[in-house]
Amino acid sequence: MDAAAYLKGQGWRGLGYSLDKQDRGIARPLLVSHKKDGLGLGKQKAGHAVSSDQWWLQAYDQSLKNAGTGKETALSQLSGKNANKPSLYNFFVRGQGLQGTI
Repeated sequence: MDAAAYLKGQGWRGLGYSLDKQDRGIARPLLVSHKKDGLGLGKQKAGHAVSSDQWWLQAYDQSLKNAGTGKETALSQLSGKNANKPSLYNFFVRGQGLQGTI
């Protein structure tokens, strides 16, 4: 389908004119950048990954470096007394029990 022929059929005067009858619009086309890598919208190449978001990888690497040295690693610190509780549970403070009114 020829877009120029279709627009001329709708009343467009041609190149150098806007789509508005009173020439209030832009006459030049909008420039659009094309994405050529084929990864999809919002997807970045693996080289752009932020390593600070990968806390588990850093903890694993640290534990491998300290393997056999006797030092306590980040993974072993997580397996302490509150390891089975959710992380937000540690913020709650136990208060007094509620008294019944009956």
